[in-house]
Amino acid sequence: MVKFYRQGDIVFRKIEQKINLNQINGTIVEKLIIKSERGNPHIIHSRCIVQEQDGTFLRGFLDSDTKVLVEHKEHGNFYLPAGQYIITRVREYDGWGLYGGTRYGLD
Repeated sequence: MVKFYRQGDIVFRKIEQKINLNQINGTIVEKLIIKSERGNPHIIHSRCIVQEQDGTFLRGFLDSDTKVLVEHKEHGNFYLPAGQYIITRVREYDGWGLYGGTRYGLD
């Protein structure tokens, strides 16, 4: 079963079968900051690989052996359990029951 965690329009999909992140093309950052439409960024306090197109966030990849703090002024903070994740932004219904927009807290 695929596990999802959500904070506003940012979705973390847990990767159950580990992948080799060294094969992913992207930029390595020590802390991932994803700009929000309202000006309050989502801050993922972990090393991530980020893929962008024309300076716009497309997706991120995270691999951590410890829980990871995810911070946002409006949505609140939470800890993502240890593991590998694909990080994406969702703005509309996609068949999984996920949608964009913002609601307070982690869904």
